[in-house]
Amino acid sequence: LSRARDQIAMDMARYVAFHQQWIAGQQAGLRELAEAAANAATERATDAELRAVVERCMRGYQEYAASRRAMARENGAAFVAPPWCTAFENSVLWLGGCRPSLAIRLLYSISGEGLTERLASLQENIADRPLLPIVRERAAAAAALVGQGRSAKRDDIAGRLAAAESSGGLAAEVDAAMESYSAGLARLLEEADELRMSTARALATEILTPRQAVEMLVAAKQLHLAVRDWSRRKEEGAQNARLPRAAAATTAPSG
Repeated sequence: LSRARDQIAMDMARYVAFHQQWIAGQQAGLRELAEAAANAATERATDAELRAVVERCMRGYQEYAASRRAMARENGAAFVAPPWCTAFENSVLWLGGCRPSLAIRLLYSISGEGLTERLASLQENIADRPLLPIVRERAAAAAALVGQGRSAKRDDIAGRLAAAESSGGLAAEVDAAMESYSAGLARLLEEADELRMSTARALATEILTPRQAVEMLVAAKQLHLAVRDWSRRKEEGAQNARLPRAAAATTAPSG
């Protein structure tokens, strides 16, 4: 039992280090994208240069997903609701990441925040190649299927445990059911990552201009990092507020 706990602790430390490395990469990627966006705004970057920046960003996402997929096969639950994330971060996650539709929502959001001068050309682009509605519909349909798969797995484990309890073999069945559920979560995470990647890549390389793709990716990284930073400050503030109360409670006279 002690050896198993030690292995779990070592695995968790490895997962946390991987996540921290990913966050550092996100921050570096945001700086590169922001610089590219600034250069594009002053026409100091060619479309080819912007496409190269977009491709590096997409490749980074792909490599992250591949590494995470391998680790999730060891512990699917840890990556679907990561314990190294704050409670608020986990509340907005969808199977370990953003909803596939977030990229589309960001696109409309940034169009309404000072990008109206590019909205006309964007609409022409969409009119010529009506891919955006198709991408949106496919993302929604696929997300629904993945969600149904998660519900089915929860129902399956509940059914197995109920049957085991009635037959007296609960302990062994719990272990088997949890292993099966964890493996199922890892597969769902892989499907969700593939859906996230295909949606983002379709937008960044097939629908948007290089400049628009850079701006969308900037917004996505900014949102991710802002949610992380805000939720951590919130949790730290709450913890610091509890400390004086706890200290006062321990030193108060008993009367």
